[in-house]
Amino acid sequence: MGALEVAIQSYCGAADRLNVSPEGIRNDVDIVMRAFPLGRIFLHHFLNGGGGNLIIPTEGIIENDEGVKTNIQGHLSRDISSEQGIIPNNQGRYHQRNFQMAFGSLNFQWKIARRTQVENGEICIVDLWFVNRYRWHETVARISQCMHRAYTRSSGMEYDMIGKRVFYIYRKRTEGQDTFLRCDQNTPFLRELRERNQPAPHTGRDVGVIYPDSQSYFEIQ
Repeated sequence: MGALEVAIQSYCGAADRLNVSPEGIRNDVDIVMRAFPLGRIFLHHFLNGGGGNLIIPTEGIIENDEGVKTNIQGHLSRDISSEQGIIPNNQGRYHQRNFQMAFGSLNFQWKIARRTQVENGEICIVDLWFVNRYRWHETVARISQCMHRAYTRSSGMEYDMIGKRVFYIYRKRTEGQDTFLRCDQNTPFLRELRERNQPAPHTGRDVGVIYPDSQSYFEIQ
């Protein structure tokens, strides 16, 4: 475990021994979460957002967290011969603590929108997105159990974090290194693919509109 995980485990052990109230635990967590502003935004949305879903810029996570991008590319390198799949991204994969505290374990969904055979391999256009439920689990044993109990017993409401669909090019080579690159999302070709390859519909509001302070975390340099 890292230093943060050890601190959480120690805190929950002490909170249980001292019988700290759920409200007291939530107040303590809010103070700590000031060090992770994006995670704090998502936490406050659970408490005050009325269950409204949030639309998340998927490419902002992939491009701004090398751990996430490497994980996705690694899975695609093994599974690209399939037409679709799920890529689990557990909390240990993130390089960015703010993403880790905001999203926790996250499953990326993907499918091949177009596959073209070329010399020395193939070029695949990969459609990527996710739907992740923001929730707390009182009955699942973990080091942060006291916090899960405290938020389960709050007036907060679960909601979906919906990763906006984004297209990537995955170049699979029979010789040499594969490449994984974000496409220009505004080309007529990709707009057509987006219309013809719709995943299950989801509704929500753009996180950057509701919470402008979140925008900087998803901006791609």
